[in-house]
Amino acid sequence: MVDHRIPEAHASSWVARRRLAATVSVLVAGSFVGTATFSGASDAAGVKARPTNAARYIVQARSTGAARADVRAAGGRVRSDLAIVRGAVAELTPRERAVLAAEPGVAVSSDPSVGIEDLDFGSGASGADASPSGGDVATPSITSTSPSHGPSAAFPEVTGADRLWASGVTGTGVTVAVLDTGIDAALPDLAGRVIDGVDLSGERNAYQDSYGHGTFVAGLIASDGASSGGAYMGEAPGASLVSIKVAGASGVTSEGTVIAGIQWAIAHESADRIRVLNISLGVKPTGPTATDPLDQAVEQAWNAGIVVVTSAGNSGPTNGTITSPGNDPLAITVGALDDGGAANPTGYSVPSFSSAGPTMFDGWFKPDVVAPGRSVVSLAAPSSTVYDANPSAVVGQANFVGTGTSFSAAIVAGEAAVALQSHPGLVPDAVKSRLLFTADPAPTSSPFAAGHGIADAYAATNARRVPQLDQAVAAAAESSSPQASVSLSSTWSVSTWNPALWNGADWNGADWNGDSWT
Repeated sequence: MVDHRIPEAHASSWVARRRLAATVSVLVAGSFVGTATFSGASDAAGVKARPTNAARYIVQARSTGAARADVRAAGGRVRSDLAIVRGAVAELTPRERAVLAAEPGVAVSSDPSVGIEDLDFGSGASGADASPSGGDVATPSITSTSPSHGPSAAFPEVTGADRLWASGVTGTGVTVAVLDTGIDAALPDLAGRVIDGVDLSGERNAYQDSYGHGTFVAGLIASDGASSGGAYMGEAPGASLVSIKVAGASGVTSEGTVIAGIQWAIAHESADRIRVLNISLGVKPTGPTATDPLDQAVEQAWNAGIVVVTSAGNSGPTNGTITSPGNDPLAITVGALDDGGAANPTGYSVPSFSSAGPTMFDGWFKPDVVAPGRSVVSLAAPSSTVYDANPSAVVGQANFVGTGTSFSAAIVAGEAAVALQSHPGLVPDAVKSRLLFTADPAPTSSPFAAGHGIADAYAATNARRVPQLDQAVAAAAESSSPQASVSLSSTWSVSTWNPALWNGADWNGADWNGDSWT
């Protein structure tokens, strides 16, 4: 694979990418592999059975109504609306898909399986890193690879969150939506703080986690440690939670269902006071972010005032392995840090499973930051798929140990919550800038492995001045609603484009020789 290196001086500037992405047309969607087929049986009384070669696709047009009309005109069947991306999920035969794809202004992409980004629950004897094979997730991995250290809950010390708790900053008043496999709301560690939810998985209970991943993620964000005497707490133990359940006992969902979950979060942003959305799942991207329906949905949430935190993926260390929607330039994409089981930087490393940038197709600078994601302890969902399959992962009476970038993302989602408690007027851009520009040095010099460094909750919350975005956005945001539109023009200087800065001496061959581009 070609190593698309980005000069380090430009690595901290993601504003330009955001501005560029905003100018690119999003009318044409890329296609995905792994589309599921459906049987010929009728799915509703009185509805004619579809051919066995029919599959689900995401169809986009100038509006959802237009997309529905186009699908019906081609002979397909509309399954659900996706207004957030001006489209619908449709069931189409190859002929119907070809007809739609030929229509001007219509984009057709497959509705692929999306896997929860867990890597490992429990421990075994091998001691090796594990990573999913291939890249298109068909089933979630439930493996037992030995961690590099024992079960640990050192992450609040690593990020400085424990220092915030001492001053009463616990994420109180901030709601984090967890788009995952559901949250077991009956657990005492979350009592009274799972305030709303929706089940899009078909299991009809947003507060039951039959797979076990969503509860683990929720615990890393907001557990108050009630079941462990305070030994195992989340990053923001006072935050409220919303359960957006998109997958059941298998841990597998579809891209259309994930988009519907993001759409639900936006619709309930005001009523539930949703400020942060955690998405610990991913799919291998097959096209640019501007034409990816899932990335488009994430950007709609961001523009609605919701900070979106995503996992980088568990397919590292090769460049270009960041999954979607972590490949989106707006989302805060989080890679894994192995903290060695203690808040001691000399023992830190970036595990090889953590996906690395730059992103495929676009070359975006990712991940943005890293956070503990190896052998971390959080809440167990009793009788769930991962609980029953990994008895060695059980810690104490009610907790579990797991590894993966899913869990790193959850910790950073908690960091965003504590920052928003202290600065409730911050827009997503300003939250991101705080997390990126206050990050601690990473144990690697590669920005494509560790981004800006280790996310620091204490520094991000207490920083008085943050470079670039925060100076342009935060002042206006503190006195306006989270949805306020703020100009970023002040962050750009015309003198940056002075021709004298681009003279031949600065672009000589020695600076661009083969050794620099290996």
